Amino acid sequence: MEREPFSVDSSQPLPQQMNSLDTYNIFSEAVMTEAIPFFQLAPEVYVVTGWDSKQGKRTHYWYHVQMGPSETGDLTAVCYCPSAKEKETCVHQRYLTEEGPLNASLPQGLHIFRLSYISSSESKGPIEQVILFWRDVVEDGWMNHFSVGIEGPTSSAKNRVVVTYVGADTGFGNWRCSKDGTNGCAHVTKCQVYLGQLLTASHGVNDYSMVITGDVPRPSQRFQVCISYLPIMVSDWARIPTDRILYDEPPPVEKVPNPIILIEHSRCSCGHPFHPESGVFEKECTVYTLIRPLITRIQLQKCPACNTIRYSSKAIGPDCRELGIFNYNNTLLFSHDLLDEYTSAFTSSETPFSAWIKVVVRRYQKWSTPAGALPFFVDESVFRRVWFGYVGLLELSNDMVCPRCGPAPETVIWDGVTLGYGKKRVLNTIYPPTSKHQDAISRDQRYPKNQCLIQDLRLRKLLSSIMSAPISLHDILSKSRNASIDSQIDVNVIDATIEKLREVEEAIELTGEKCGGLQHLLISYYGVSQLQAKGEPAVEARKFFSQISTNESCMQVINRPALKALEFFLERPSYETLPRLSPIPCLYHLAAHQWTHNKKFSLDLLAAFNWIRERVNNVLLSTSPQNSPPLIDPSATVDGGWKTSGCKYSLPQIRHRPQYPNMPSDISKEPKERGGICNKFYSEYGENKLTGGIMAAWCTHSICYGFHFIPESEGRNDVFSALITRWPKAPKYVIYDFACQLAPYCRAREPEFFADTTFLIDDFHALGHTRCSTAFFLKTYAQTQPVLGRINSSAAECGNGGLAKIRKSLRYMGQDRAILYASVFISIWNRLKILRM
Repeated sequence: MEREPFSVDSSQPLPQQMNSLDTYNIFSEAVMTEAIPFFQLAPEVYVVTGWDSKQGKRTHYWYHVQMGPSETGDLTAVCYCPSAKEKETCVHQRYLTEEGPLNASLPQGLHIFRLSYISSSESKGPIEQVILFWRDVVEDGWMNHFSVGIEGPTSSAKNRVVVTYVGADTGFGNWRCSKDGTNGCAHVTKCQVYLGQLLTASHGVNDYSMVITGDVPRPSQRFQVCISYLPIMVSDWARIPTDRILYDEPPPVEKVPNPIILIEHSRCSCGHPFHPESGVFEKECTVYTLIRPLITRIQLQKCPACNTIRYSSKAIGPDCRELGIFNYNNTLLFSHDLLDEYTSAFTSSETPFSAWIKVVVRRYQKWSTPAGALPFFVDESVFRRVWFGYVGLLELSNDMVCPRCGPAPETVIWDGVTLGYGKKRVLNTIYPPTSKHQDAISRDQRYPKNQCLIQDLRLRKLLSSIMSAPISLHDILSKSRNASIDSQIDVNVIDATIEKLREVEEAIELTGEKCGGLQHLLISYYGVSQLQAKGEPAVEARKFFSQISTNESCMQVINRPALKALEFFLERPSYETLPRLSPIPCLYHLAAHQWTHNKKFSLDLLAAFNWIRERVNNVLLSTSPQNSPPLIDPSATVDGGWKTSGCKYSLPQIRHRPQYPNMPSDISKEPKERGGICNKFYSEYGENKLTGGIMAAWCTHSICYGFHFIPESEGRNDVFSALITRWPKAPKYVIYDFACQLAPYCRAREPEFFADTTFLIDDFHALGHTRCSTAFFLKTYAQTQPVLGRINSSAAECGNGGLAKIRKSLRYMGQDRAILYASVFISIWNRLKILRM
């Protein structure tokens, strides 16, 4: 799990002593790449993290720096860190002198975080007693850093301390003062009062964490522009046959050239290319390999755009791809096999960056030689930037298509995954398929009227009641006799039987009035004479009448392809054409039962089937004819690219999601419960402070065909919008744990597009849909179509189980990193599945 980014692991071994002048270059490079924060609280006051010159790493302590006039009248920087007190100089003072406002040749405040309320023209004077200058998500809630004034002028750095608070925004967490420790000192009390005031200002909003954060700086998670920029091949253990061979793959790095020379494709981080005719110079660099870091030299060239040779990251350097090395900033270089090892680790088991770095440090300690490399590793935040920069160059393409299912599988399984990050870190670049687009068409669609097979509500209730329990008087009396030794008939049983017979009589009468084609079939099974002669009707008849009396749309029972199959059967009713009814299980089972017992189909059965055909056909004709939404250029980037939009599918976007202004529920937050029909609740993905997770599409072989991040909460709109914007033609089968709600949602908006689609609930989730029609259950169709029985309906659940490995790590990431982290995991997951086929 990713923890507070400025922690220091005391268990990491100390490297051999380094020169403080050398470590300043490391420090300044880290500040310039925003790996180390450098805050300006006021025009003359700064707050910085500590720096260990021996290890070349930051510490978890914070110090204030004061700008003020010297004896000569010139501005000078005074820092209160231990190094400045002992040696009267430190990296913080030097940075302000060389890179900050003391250097008139450089832009003022270069690479320094300035709080939003600071103005460079602000006059000198006291500043706020308490300033919340840093806030970040951690496992226990929030990490907050306050700058607090003590006795004397608050504008003096000497009169300020840093208070750290870790915990929930209730204030009941861990407080620590840099001056007085963990005791309840006056500085901690001031911060507690200040935090309470921020909570009061939120006016009772439940998610007050989002309210009080405001413009407080957070760790920057922007992708660092690295020196390496050429595409990199995936490691051989995850390489699939469709991957391109971009270059001759080098062996694992054990030795490195001295120096690493500039070649044709070298460039600066700003993008300026290498000029062979210009001069070059050399600097020392470190290459971190799988078992030890190696010190060498690297050729660089002054970048005409950056116009400096002081910092290696601003110079033109080699890409190093052909050496199996990733060049981060011309000073820190990493072998591909080392970076691939972390990819292998976190896709195999739950492996946060911090835990993996500990393993690397211990390995370095064992394998580094005293005369050679230094047995230490880079800071965790630096490695994060390196790894994300590296995987951004990996050729992870063509891995979202199953070799067996093809580019557009006929069966797509959808499921939401609780894989969210902090809501406060949601950027305006997020663009799920549910997003509105200004060029989207507007449909004049309205909610369809009653589409049940049996339109009369009273008749549906009567049939449902009749089919819910045995109706045979013989069976009921048998149960009553067995219930007591004296064979006394229970009066309640007699009353229930009489009520059932009355319901049957009323149902037969209503069927003749409302659904004439069904009356004779109902009489043939539930007429009084039939009940007396044969007892309880066949189970197939009971399931048939139960199915056609549901409150669901008849389009779920019989969609357009199934209607054509029914018409074919009615034209030639025979045993040979009976399999045509297999897409309609309730009709197939009843017809098969009659053929098994009578070797023919009764006229009552064929009349009932013909009535059903007419009813379904009328419903189809009543839906307003419409074409699919207009196509757009699939090569056009509508969402800005998946790395920023959080929407990545194998199929490109070919349509905008239409708008339906006449449907109030369109693009609205889904209710937690459907209502009186379905007792299954929508899952509440993530916690209140996290995004809604991701929606992913899978084939039956557990290959992920795409995903998108959900800003709020999962709903039917996520599946509908992904299908309508990406799929040229709707899949034949859509499996979703809330298919009972997805089907009417989709058909109400795009009846033509989804006319041939069957929406199904997988076997695992079907157990929770106790009040839903069996026409939504995959297992119902598997009884008549054995090929559907082979569908691994839990393929999505398998994938979700794998994604659970990165849930904790992703939770504390920013949006861009969370998107890339999830994408890498899914790509590796798919590749390993493909390689096993």
